[in-house]
Amino acid sequence: MPAHCEACGLDYGFIDAGDGPAVFVIFLSGFIVVGSALIVEALYQPPFWLHAALWGPLILLTTLGRCAP
Repeated sequence: MPAHCEACGLDYGFIDAGDGPAVFVIFLSGFIVVGSALIVEALYQPPFWLHAALWGPLILLTTLGRCAP
């Protein structure tokens, strides 16, 4: 991919998204949360509100908890 637009000369250097680490965290967190939710559903069959109460905080912990230095 060229580092600039061939038509107008716009430099693409400022557009680097760097999504690699974010995708890694999303996949790992998703595996943990969805796997846990499926196991709990299969074993205990809790009501929907309990699923929301359990997995909402776990999603926050597994995604935002990785941001701490």
